[in-house]
Amino acid sequence: MADVEIEDWEAGISYEIERVVLKRGTDSCYVILDNGERFVINVDIVVGNVLEKGKEITGAELAEILKKQRVITVKKDAYRIATNKPRSEFQMVQKLKERKYEQDEIALAIKFLYEFKLLNDLGFAKSFVANKLITKRFGLSRMRIELKRTGVSKEVIDEALASEFPNDEVEIFQLALEAAERKLRLIANKDAVKKRNSMIQFLTRQGFTWKTINRVCEKILN
Repeated sequence: MADVEIEDWEAGISYEIERVVLKRGTDSCYVILDNGERFVINVDIVVGNVLEKGKEITGAELAEILKKQRVITVKKDAYRIATNKPRSEFQMVQKLKERKYEQDEIALAIKFLYEFKLLNDLGFAKSFVANKLITKRFGLSRMRIELKRTGVSKEVIDEALASEFPNDEVEIFQLALEAAERKLRLIANKDAVKKRNSMIQFLTRQGFTWKTINRVCEKILN
């Protein structure tokens, strides 16, 4: 969340800047008013508005400065979130909403991310599928469900699956078999009937077809 909050500053009231102190290790300054209020403001805004000790600033001017600061802050937050791990546009918007940014601020941040190629739903979806094939061994229907949860469009889902998900029965069988082998280690002590039921339920949740599930169970349990 931003360091500053935009208050309902009365336009006609003036405030005097008591101090401007560089915030160590950042590109921002503490701007401290004579009423004790303190704000963290980007250096470019400080310089551009000639914010210095002894200067008088009206409530209207202060509100405008804080709006500019919010735009810088939301972009920084969006950049940090985007570079932390891949996310869809929907997920990014939700993250920024959690940080209490306004809709227009979020829109500017999303535009900023697209301009710097830090947001790409199709690239995200392809990476998501490739990752889940390795880490989760999801079948096709489960993969589609998980992609929907990320908020990407049906068109993006279809293209990502066509590009990254195996369409060969042998590959899909091998994928299901690897998932089943992982599960088998966890249910090894169950009797044969419970083991089979547990495996069927697991592979169904993983998103594989009955044909594939039956083949895997025949191979791994018999």
